[in-house]
Amino acid sequence: MTPQLDPSILADITRVARQCFLEEDAPGYIDALENAVQQRTGMDFTVVLRAAHSLKGGAGLAELPGLQNLAHKLEDVLKAVEQEQVVELEEAWFLIEQSVEEIKFLLGQAWTGNVVEPNSELIRALEIFNSNLTEYKPDKALETDEKAQTNQNNNDFISIALQQDLEALLAEIEEMEEDTPVAIVVGAISHLCEEGLFLGETLNLPWLVEQIEQLEELANAAPPDLFSSAKEIFQTIRTLRDRHLNGEENNLARQPVISDLIKNALAEDLENCLR
Repeated sequence: MTPQLDPSILADITRVARQCFLEEDAPGYIDALENAVQQRTGMDFTVVLRAAHSLKGGAGLAELPGLQNLAHKLEDVLKAVEQEQVVELEEAWFLIEQSVEEIKFLLGQAWTGNVVEPNSELIRALEIFNSNLTEYKPDKALETDEKAQTNQNNNDFISIALQQDLEALLAEIEEMEEDTPVAIVVGAISHLCEEGLFLGETLNLPWLVEQIEQLEELANAAPPDLFSSAKEIFQTIRTLRDRHLNGEENNLARQPVISDLIKNALAEDLENCLR
């Protein structure tokens, strides 16, 4: 049986996650979304999509399900606009703008401790809009030099995302003191998993998704050696990242790391009880 976290620890994790989300993360996400609404063209859609995705993930960690649901549907509309699946752009941007305003309202309510559901009519409008999207068809007339430039830009972005953004998240946890409360460590790892999963899925990096899934299992199990075990996975991520950036394949089979950690933790607890 997998060890379960004490309810008081879970409550602490939720409290810390919600406070960090509302104070530190959400304002930046809102700024990015509001800038997109104002510009509508010429913006970096990667930044906008990451804001919506991170807003969705942060709301989930903070246990704000209504906000998470709205951010999810907003992310779908933004993806459709970015991929040119939208025929009625004005309608899309109207829904995006209304969603951002509703998100700001929900965040304001969360600040006061009042968790409310988003406007049901807006949710329904987003669902109908997303269900009527057209299939994306790439422009076959794209010139070779434009393709080459796009590939180069993608490579540059991947390099920055892995060497700077992801590295910053790993280093932030590694720099924590060994006696940091488990709720803080688990919250930080959960945030890393949200961002890492977004990068892995968006950039089509299955090796990163695989390692992040192991980290999620580790955070859920919260074994006594959580810190050291997480750092081992961090090192694996760095090794695979470097191999990827060097053009090497990362077809590594999934190792039973987490199951072994749980077994070891249970064995240690049993041994202590028998002494």
